[in-house]
Amino acid sequence: VRFPEAGCSDERKMGRFSERTRSACVTARQKIKHPGPICAIRSCAQQRTVIATQTHAQEVFLWNMSQSIKRTKVDYQSPNIPDLTLTGHEKSPGDTYYALEFSPVAPYLISGGSDNAICLWSLKDCATRLGIPLEKNPKRARVEASDDDMGSSSTLHCKQRFLGVRSFVEDLAFHPKHSETFASSHRDGSLLFWDARATNKKPQHRIKGLHSGAVRSVSWNVHDTNLLLTGGADKLLRTVDLRSLGDPCRGFGSPRDSDHRPSEKNKSRDSSSRGSHEGGEGNPSMGSKRKKPGSAEDEQKPERVSGEQRAVISTYAGHTGPVVKAEWNPFHASSFASSSTDGQVCLWDTKRSSTGISEILTAGGLRKKGLDDGFPPELLMRHIGHRGFVTSFRWNPLDPWMLVTLSDDSVATKRDGGTMQMWRPLRMLTIDPDEAKRDLTALLRQMLS
Repeated sequence: VRFPEAGCSDERKMGRFSERTRSACVTARQKIKHPGPICAIRSCAQQRTVIATQTHAQEVFLWNMSQSIKRTKVDYQSPNIPDLTLTGHEKSPGDTYYALEFSPVAPYLISGGSDNAICLWSLKDCATRLGIPLEKNPKRARVEASDDDMGSSSTLHCKQRFLGVRSFVEDLAFHPKHSETFASSHRDGSLLFWDARATNKKPQHRIKGLHSGAVRSVSWNVHDTNLLLTGGADKLLRTVDLRSLGDPCRGFGSPRDSDHRPSEKNKSRDSSSRGSHEGGEGNPSMGSKRKKPGSAEDEQKPERVSGEQRAVISTYAGHTGPVVKAEWNPFHASSFASSSTDGQVCLWDTKRSSTGISEILTAGGLRKKGLDDGFPPELLMRHIGHRGFVTSFRWNPLDPWMLVTLSDDSVATKRDGGTMQMWRPLRMLTIDPDEAKRDLTALLRQMLS
């Protein structure tokens, strides 16, 4: 993909753009025919040529794109054979699996779906088969799966299978710094936290009633690991602070991580709220000795439960349909994006509580002062370029404000297929509000002179 530089788009090319034809800036470098519809696709952070795909069946496919056979229009009859088939999920009615995620710090992959279970695979167990060097010394690479677990030559069974899930797994998110910790969102409105080191393979903490409907998406903030972002079927977006749940280090990461140490204010609040958890057990003392995850005491430790009133610190309403996906900006700690069935993609900035789109438009003379146009103060912009509901999106890891968004246009256009768009917001919306006001005022004076 050839991206134009910010603010340097060619007006002649923009004028000839047609959504019915492929953009001249996009060139297909490699094609494979997938065995079935692709419901989710993720790339491995440690080896970008390795991708995982998920269908409506219980298997997950692994592909090494550097070794996959390139297909042409002539040989599209039979699908490509994946380099590895990952098993572990059980067959369930409908066989719908959508949750899929790679760890950003280790070659781990997790998947969830309608069988109310979460499966974890380690790519270290199949690095030789995929033809990828995941260890500095491949000869000493540790293979933790036995021959029985390997199955056939193209199958790898899950390394761990997590139970205790009471509802459909909608989305998964790894901790940005700890490969053993992850969160899962569910159709019953709950958010669960897991530790792969725990021997009971059950959730270590559960937040009930986070949304009135399904929690469709969950995202962990890379810059502040205390914060998580969720989007729900109730059209709302919410941020969760782990420090409000008591001791976030116990079972959720290393106690040496400074990002996880609650403030003195939170310490006193947590100590005064003991006894509010399930089974009559309160939070562990902040000064008590930590038990090693996976110990005998950890096996008998009851699951901790919190209500949404204690966990949620902010709620954002800007969509007219259920939220499908929400994700933090990897470059900015306070900004995130969200997509919905209403066909819109919204960009947000939590720090712009007093200066948003409304104030910028008012300063530029494009909006009457005091007019309520329905813009929340934290909303930067709404992208309404899709015809159908936006099924997914991703931030560009190399460009702070560029996104790729995908939509299902089958209902709106009365034909199969969808649209992929790559775009970035106007620069004035992403810079400092005072600077944006000055630039906009200068532009308007230039246009009127």
